Amino acid sequence: MSDVEMDDVTNNDFVYDPDQDPEEKRTVRKNYRSLARVVEEHQSNPNDLSAEQLMKQVQQADILFDKVKGPQEATLDSHFLLMASTMGAQKARAMKSGSGSFDIDDFVAKLVTFMGGRKSLEDHANGDSDEEYVDNVARPLEWAKIGRKALAKSRRVPVMGYMCSSSLFI
Repeated sequence: MSDVEMDDVTNNDFVYDPDQDPEEKRTVRKNYRSLARVVEEHQSNPNDLSAEQLMKQVQQADILFDKVKGPQEATLDSHFLLMASTMGAQKARAMKSGSGSFDIDDFVAKLVTFMGGRKSLEDHANGDSDEEYVDNVARPLEWAKIGRKALAKSRRVPVMGYMCSSSLFI
């Protein structure tokens, strides 16, 4: 580092502190090991640990990193982040929507029930007769109901760019 760069750097920017309080080192190591233990326990089944819990663990590690002043503690931090990122990748792979994870028929059935196309099994079990149930099947779907639900999440206009391809032009 040149003399000019050294003048701009304060002592707080140098993180390494060989004279760090041993008790503080023990506390940092203990906390990192407990974070790593939680992730290790759920390594075999990533669905046991929710994304929010994993995020909370990473945020705790981020706070804990401010107290890291030695290479051994930095290694523990790196090890934890490696395990957490592996767990996140496993959770992402488990969410794939193409091959059986997402049941389209079940989704459509729930959507039709939500829009009033037919009564749910709970409504049917509450004493409604079969004639009333059959009458409700023929009712038109309440698309405005699902529209209101969708507007609560996004007000963006759907884009249909795929319909403007060059193959559609004459």
